Amino acid sequence: MKSMTHFIFFFVYTLTVGCSANQTNTMVKRFVDDIIVSGDVGKIEEYLDLGTEVKSNPDYLIFFKEYFKEIRGLLDKGCDFDYDLLTFEEAKKSDVKSIEQYEKYYSHYEQVFFIICNDQITLPLIVENDKIISFQSKMLKKYGGDYSPFLLNK
Repeated sequence: MKSMTHFIFFFVYTLTVGCSANQTNTMVKRFVDDIIVSGDVGKIEEYLDLGTEVKSNPDYLIFFKEYFKEIRGLLDKGCDFDYDLLTFEEAKKSDVKSIEQYEKYYSHYEQVFFIICNDQITLPLIVENDKIISFQSKMLKKYGGDYSPFLLNK
């Protein structure tokens, strides 16, 4: 009976973790399609967890619109919008170039995802509580002598 209880617990846990990862992948893909590819930042807060540091800047939407325009161009020219979404672990096991540079910036790898275009990282993302909390690319903050991702939710 005890082994059956362990089996049921393991099965439910695996199912929950798998569904959660699938839900995150779906959210990130919708973000790329709904916001980056479309260029419409009107629904940005559905996907991003924005804190007061970001929202206190009156031009934050303009910044995101321009930044996403750059990413859209990379996705268009680099792979004709046929991008891949990989977890950190999946990216480490694949032929993705320059993955090692992201290992030193952030330690919660289970929250890191990459938009990949032609085996190159186009947009690294950090997800927490079903919201994107950071883009590692070009948005790093210096703490002491090291760089770390700029967290949008602070």
